[in-house]
Amino acid sequence: MAGTIIVNDDRCKGCGICVEFCPKKVLQLSERINIMGYHPVELISEDADCTGCGICALMCPDWVITVFRETKKKKEEVAGKS
Repeated sequence: MAGTIIVNDDRCKGCGICVEFCPKKVLQLSERINIMGYHPVELISEDADCTGCGICALMCPDWVITVFRETKKKKEEVAGKS
């Protein structure tokens, strides 16, 4: 399974708990600063090997992470329709 996350940057306080608990180590604190003055979390790259396990969202104390998952089969079907 492939996964990705969306972070509500303006609510993230950059605590780094999600970064520490990510089993694939694909999260990092951004160099950007949000409206509260913190560095929000982000994927290390768009091609990161995120599985969509959801551990980051479960560990986030402020519930700012949304996780999405899709199977490889669906990705191939979408690519074939283009």
